Amino acid sequence: MRNALLAALLALVILMSGCLGATSQTSTASSGSLTTGTPTGSPDFSIIYPENPVIENLSMDESSPLLENIYSPTAIQWGNLTIEYDGSRIRGRYDFLLSNVSGNVIYLALTGVPDDPDVLRLNLTIEGVPVDLSRLSGGRILFEEALGRPITRSYLTVYEIRFNSSRKNLRGEITYSLRYPVFLDMPDQYAGSPLTWWGMGAEPVGLNMTYSLPEGYTLVVPGFGAFNGSGTLSGEKLLQLLLGSFINDGPVVVKNVPAAGINVTVYVPWKQYNPLHWADLERIVKLSVETYVNTTGLRPLNDIHLVINPDFTGSFMIDGTNSAVIGERRGIELIVRRRTGSIPHELAHIWFAGYADFKYFNEGFATYLQSLALKRIVPARFSMYLELNEKSIVEYGRSISIHDAMSENLLDLRKLNVSTVLYTKGAFTLRSLQFVLGDETFYRGLHEALVRCHGAKCGLADIEGIFEDVSGEDLDWFFGEWFNSTLLPDYTVENLTVTNESDGYRLRFRLVDRSNFTMPVQVRVVTEDAKFVDTTVVVENGLGSVNMTLEAKPTMIVIDPGEWMANINRKFEVEGIGVDVN
Repeated sequence: MRNALLAALLALVILMSGCLGATSQTSTASSGSLTTGTPTGSPDFSIIYPENPVIENLSMDESSPLLENIYSPTAIQWGNLTIEYDGSRIRGRYDFLLSNVSGNVIYLALTGVPDDPDVLRLNLTIEGVPVDLSRLSGGRILFEEALGRPITRSYLTVYEIRFNSSRKNLRGEITYSLRYPVFLDMPDQYAGSPLTWWGMGAEPVGLNMTYSLPEGYTLVVPGFGAFNGSGTLSGEKLLQLLLGSFINDGPVVVKNVPAAGINVTVYVPWKQYNPLHWADLERIVKLSVETYVNTTGLRPLNDIHLVINPDFTGSFMIDGTNSAVIGERRGIELIVRRRTGSIPHELAHIWFAGYADFKYFNEGFATYLQSLALKRIVPARFSMYLELNEKSIVEYGRSISIHDAMSENLLDLRKLNVSTVLYTKGAFTLRSLQFVLGDETFYRGLHEALVRCHGAKCGLADIEGIFEDVSGEDLDWFFGEWFNSTLLPDYTVENLTVTNESDGYRLRFRLVDRSNFTMPVQVRVVTEDAKFVDTTVVVENGLGSVNMTLEAKPTMIVIDPGEWMANINRKFEVEGIGVDVN
């Protein structure tokens, strides 16, 4: 399980949001010394402040070491959080215990806060020693756009806190005051929990939380419920689940949707609830879960929690939990009418990310499962869905391979080419593998991938090995073409002849792929009597041949009519016969 801060960062980069915050205590000077300085504190614990503290501005390409420090922690944390909301500000206190601290350094990140010191006022004390953030070094990453779209200028800031002590366990407290309505006014920003907007570089193992709300407000915590007034919550994953929590001005509808032996609890703010559109949303949830259980042969959990957040515009699964957030400010009608794929996609992550982890290729698997659900949910729009995805791959997905995209910096998922390759091309490539292996073998491969990679991290080599074991085939050629190359098949028709024979017409032609792929290719020949004949042609090293007898004269040839692969689409004529490379 990754820590809650990583989950926040994943939400940031995957959802086209991406505004991370900082205080105004920053500098653009070169990195200062982090190993020398004056210790301040008690005899057995002191903070080491660098002589020349610097918060270094980093580009996304330079941010890997910074991110490694916060999303690959060795330390673990447990704590008590108290929050009081007055309708304007959240005032909170977090008393924590850090264990397994190594290297005499810990990290504090400020997430999702605009560059305005009044939004988040925060004080940190460790072992009774106040920490002066203005005297610390660290790094910050500027965000101005995501997936080619401009967003509010903001930062992710990480403070490096070095100390002198032989202790492996540290106690401390964070007190803070957060202007919560700022979150409500920034629907594209979701870099951390809207209840805190800070995070520590330590794996959470438990949290007790006490809350107090004004009359009429509701606190939603996925996996726990919707609460009014004041109370206390406790849980091993509560800190992670705060990423999907929010405070709503008004009541929240909580409904259970049983699907394929799994209970899905859905939270919808009353202002967004509509009985007519609820029926559509319920259908989407049911068909998605049923499709995934039937396809994978696996129920990863007995219950799932789905939160409709009225103050956000993106969607994400909360990593390491059974919960997902669907953001939509305009009501659930928009979710079921225009953003139909958001619920199926995040539910798919319960299987691919939650139950088994395939790193960034979780997105390819989830988008593939999403497509299976959409085929049932909106069958009339499925062909258009595939066509639009193929166009996206052709336009944005040919500058980097899936293999190379898997090695990118986490924040590079914000780049349109990287996200297109991991999400859309990844899903389409799995669809192509399904065509190569057949439904039964491919679905057994999905099941086996989930079983073998449960509780582990698997990469592309593991995925290839699993499908080779299940199919009994050597798939190096397929993974080499589709995962390691930036090319797409580019088909044309050559040497076409039509001969009038006694029993009909004989059609011959060569199917040539300018990209030299080896692939089975579905070919459809339409005849003058408005009928068609389908066949599959094996194209090896870019060359295949067709020789078939037809009852009527051919008028059209369609290459890949079932959209089984992403290829370069074009229409042309050969010897008076139209050719549609689909």
